[in-house]
Amino acid sequence: MFIDPVAFRIGPIAIHWYGIIFAVAAIAAAWLASREAKRRGMDTERVWSMLLVAAIGGIIGARLYHVIHEWDLIYRDNPALILQVWNGGLGIPGGVAGGMIALAIYTRVNHLPFLRWIDVGAPALLLAQAIGRFGNFVNQELYGPPTDLPWGIPIDAEHRVPPWN
Repeated sequence: MFIDPVAFRIGPIAIHWYGIIFAVAAIAAAWLASREAKRRGMDTERVWSMLLVAAIGGIIGARLYHVIHEWDLIYRDNPALILQVWNGGLGIPGGVAGGMIALAIYTRVNHLPFLRWIDVGAPALLLAQAIGRFGNFVNQELYGPPTDLPWGIPIDAEHRVPPWN
């Protein structure tokens, strides 16, 4: 079952499902974190300010992680590709690290308790990751070996890499 990764176009600009799903995941995470902040008696508006900071730091960290991970294979001989994020290449571990670093800076600058705020955001991060996996499904990436189990996710043969192609 293949889903076109492009949801729609606005003139020459392609809007990808991955980006839409990323945005939904970020908003859902911020909503959950703001509920938790409210439950703890913390300023819920801070969550929405932190969302932008964490998203920017997360995207930078995710791209950096991918570039470092794929340096020998792709980027050493083609450094111009490093900034071409639209061609793919984000790594979740780098995204989490980049978002955390951005939040550490934000909380320090604003004299907020970093550890309390990441406690507020931890369940939200899990929710965002769960939603984000649908983007990987649409892109037909991040999969394991083929399976006949009923909960297996179908990946089209043309999108599989060795040894599963």
